[in-house]
Amino acid sequence: MILSAKFLIKLTLYTALIAVIGLCIWYAKPYVMQYSYDRSGPIGTFVTNIEKNTGITRPPPPCSQPIVYRIGTMDPSFGLTKEKFIADINEAANIWEKPFGKKLFQFDPATSTTVAEDDMPINLIYDYRQQVTDALNTVGATIDSETPAYNALKAKYNNLTAQYSRDKATLTALKSAFDAAQNQYNSQVNYWNSRGGAPSSEFATLNNEKASLEAQVVVLNQHQDALNALATTINATSAEINKYVNVLNAQARQYNAISSTTGEQFEEGQFVSDSTGVRRIDIFQYMNKTKLIRLLAHELGHSLGLGHVASDTSAIMYPVNQANTLALTQNDIAALITLCGISQLK
Repeated sequence: MILSAKFLIKLTLYTALIAVIGLCIWYAKPYVMQYSYDRSGPIGTFVTNIEKNTGITRPPPPCSQPIVYRIGTMDPSFGLTKEKFIADINEAANIWEKPFGKKLFQFDPATSTTVAEDDMPINLIYDYRQQVTDALNTVGATIDSETPAYNALKAKYNNLTAQYSRDKATLTALKSAFDAAQNQYNSQVNYWNSRGGAPSSEFATLNNEKASLEAQVVVLNQHQDALNALATTINATSAEINKYVNVLNAQARQYNAISSTTGEQFEEGQFVSDSTGVRRIDIFQYMNKTKLIRLLAHELGHSLGLGHVASDTSAIMYPVNQANTLALTQNDIAALITLCGISQLK
């Protein structure tokens, strides 16, 4: 039986089409149905042969095996040791692994000369972003260091003014009592003077009252002097407070000026995956340890295959690193459950 060339061409095209469809189904199956590898059967054998002949291998299903990472470039300008960086990455990975109940990431301690090609490097890259952040931290630390002294002065000022109010009220009461006693004394003196003089007994009483009034004048003057000294201390404290206010305002203006140079929102980090399957995480900027761990957890989430969670500002996968929690939210967990094809987390 002789087959025509046209028929042979059609047969070849149909065979190729079937092969492509089978290969697409085989590659898509782990992601659509979350099936494990099954190389048995004719399709499995066929795909295995295709992979051998083309060098193309099917990527593993999400969450089916740990993503192996290593420490890549570490700029010393961050002031972070390799040991601490590894610990921070491990803490970030644990944010995903703890609720999942299995290893999702695996650290490769191999050196750069023995590292596996498919390991995912995590890099610390120092550029203008961290430079500005460091400047902000420096100014912020200065403000923080000045603030306690300012607060202490403010508390001192409040205590002094409260004491001044109490002492002034005491002095006012003493003056009122003195005025009443003096008016009574003057009234008695005028009374006896109008009668040509007081008897000896009344004269002695009036002299005692006069001595008492003179003693009260001494006490009143002492209270007034103390109140004046307290007012001087309050004014001096107020002047010190104003100095701190000027310093803090200047530092705040400097902080705002530095902040304004950042322009648009920073890209603190990124997960990169190219067409050849090479993956990496680059970290550019963070304010503190908590922000770094959240940033690492966010990029590790991207490496798993997770996208952004736009509706939950506390989520690890929220586009902006603005929260301070180190735990998955319900939206993070829901995204992980969907990605990994499981019913629920542990």
